[in-house]
Amino acid sequence: MLWPNLDGAASRTNLRQVLSALQRAFTELGLSHLLRAEKNTIGLVPSDPCDQVFDIDLLDPLIVEEGDLIDVLVQGPGWHHRGLFLEGVTVTDGSDFEDWLAFTRQHYQRRELRLMCRLRDRLRADGRHGDAIDLGWRIVKADGWNEAHHRALMVLLAEEGSRHEAMQVYTDLERALRRHLDCAPSAETRDLHRRLTGLPTP
Repeated sequence: MLWPNLDGAASRTNLRQVLSALQRAFTELGLSHLLRAEKNTIGLVPSDPCDQVFDIDLLDPLIVEEGDLIDVLVQGPGWHHRGLFLEGVTVTDGSDFEDWLAFTRQHYQRRELRLMCRLRDRLRADGRHGDAIDLGWRIVKADGWNEAHHRALMVLLAEEGSRHEAMQVYTDLERALRRHLDCAPSAETRDLHRRLTGLPTP
C-alpha cells in the first residue's frame, strides 16, 4: 500500500530502510526496544514509556479501559486533541492506503471525541466548570458540525453565568449552518436557545 508502483522486492527494501530509520529515532529517545519487526509482522512493544510517546494507545480499549482512563485524566492534565491520526501523511497513487487511512482516522476520531465528551461531563459533575468549559470549546473545534457539542457548551457557559457567551455559541453555529449548509440549527438546539434566553417556546 505504501509503494504501489514498486514490485515486491523494491517495496520490502524501502520498508527495511524506513524501519531502520524509525529504530534510530526511537533509540535516540531512549526507546530502543519499542519497535518489533519480524518476518511477517511489525509492531510496537507495549511498555510504560509507550504511553508517553503514542497517545493513540490510550484510545485502544484493549490496552486501557475507558473508565479507568477518565479517572486518570481527571486527576492529571486532562486530554488535549493533537490532530488526526497520521495527519499530513499522504501516499502518491496509494488508493488502498488512503482508504485504510481515512477509515482509521474516523475510527480513532470517534473514540477520541467520545472520551473527551465523557471527560467533559465528569468534570462538570465534579464541579470543575472552568475545566469542563475549556474542554467543551476544544470538542466544538474538533467536531464543529455536531450540534450536541454546541448544546453542551451552551449549558456549561450558562451554568457558569456566561449567558452572553452561550448565546454567541448559538449565533456562530447558526451562521455557519446557514452559510455552509443552508439550514437552521435543529429543533433541540433552538429550544435550548429559547430556554436560555427566556423566550417562550412556540
